[in-house]
Amino acid sequence: MTDNLKKELYRRYINGVASDAEKDELFRYLLELPDQELDEMIMEGWMAFEQPENDGLSENGKQLLDDILHARKKEAAPVKKMEYRLSWKWVAASLLILGGMLYLWLSGAQVKDNAMAVATVAEKMDFPPGETGAVLTMDDGTKLLLDSLNTGVIANQNGTEVILKQGELSYQSAGADLPGKQPESPAMGAYHTVSTPKGRQFRLVLPDGSTVWLNAASSIRYPVRFSDSAREVQIKGEVFLTVAKNARAPFLVQTPKQKVEVLGTSFNISAYDDEVAEKTTLLEGIVRVIKNQEQNTVKSADGAVMLKPGEQAELVEGIQAIRINRSVDLEQVTAWKNGVFNFQDRKLDEIMKQIARWYDVEIVYEGKIPNKTFWGGMSRELTLTQCLKILEKANVRFSVGEGRKLIVRP
Repeated sequence: MTDNLKKELYRRYINGVASDAEKDELFRYLLELPDQELDEMIMEGWMAFEQPENDGLSENGKQLLDDILHARKKEAAPVKKMEYRLSWKWVAASLLILGGMLYLWLSGAQVKDNAMAVATVAEKMDFPPGETGAVLTMDDGTKLLLDSLNTGVIANQNGTEVILKQGELSYQSAGADLPGKQPESPAMGAYHTVSTPKGRQFRLVLPDGSTVWLNAASSIRYPVRFSDSAREVQIKGEVFLTVAKNARAPFLVQTPKQKVEVLGTSFNISAYDDEVAEKTTLLEGIVRVIKNQEQNTVKSADGAVMLKPGEQAELVEGIQAIRINRSVDLEQVTAWKNGVFNFQDRKLDEIMKQIARWYDVEIVYEGKIPNKTFWGGMSRELTLTQCLKILEKANVRFSVGEGRKLIVRP
């Protein structure tokens, strides 16, 4: 296939005018390309084609990217030649194996030539992506680095065993047959804290059976045994929880700005210190979000709200009432837990905060923060250099400072 023909087929597909036969020919060609040539072909196609009204990607192009982003969540089948007509979902999964990365598009960006942007990030900035790991702080102040411990019982607190298995922490009564059963001699008053530094994430099962996922730079503090009337934890950063049902003991989550009351549900809380808002997003069940009293200077009707599935409560710095977002993108909220960066409608400074936490780098802006809005996403398994090379396609430049500083240049 000549260069002119393959480019023409690619543009016809992106613009939604390719026939079924042309699609099959294009997909088969892409699947046979070496990794590097495939990456360049895809990026060139997305960056170089013309739009009649200069309004960014066509709907077909956007759907192409969305298919790839969704396919990332599924286990891709091995690549093999196929005699029957290729479906795009198969191709999307195959491209993930061959290319190893996803691509994003700068909304409304105008690219006037086919030249590929040249990455300016030095190889020494090719930091690996984050991984599973955390620190467990015991009630007496002892700290255990969970990254390096062997599988098995790692501690015993007044009859309760602390177990590490396949990168997950859980609790069990010593000698009990059923995980999660409360000990006969409970460690009442004893608290544990699990914290993730930058570049780490972790999952644990609380003593009541509730499951917790910690994003990078996050923590949760909880009792080794919950009381019979209430289950209360304190969190910072970003946490996803699936709460075990217990109508007699409501589950309470305390953050710096709010308290969330739960009976049994799945929800995400983002409460980073460097964000202007704390966000509680409900996936299943019902929760009540209560603004902390020291910050609640308005009537109780503004200081407490009930959330339904698909809704998000926002506590914004300087705004008294709790905002409710009823059209939240749940896939975007939970993308981090599923191993994906989702940058849909995100500004550059929002994206760089995620990059800083996951790759453990300090972001420094040279001049004003570029006013750019992105959509699409990429895998969290990419190295930092791979990630930045993709971002540079949107005319954002990076350079290296001392230590782990990453300088963003207009």
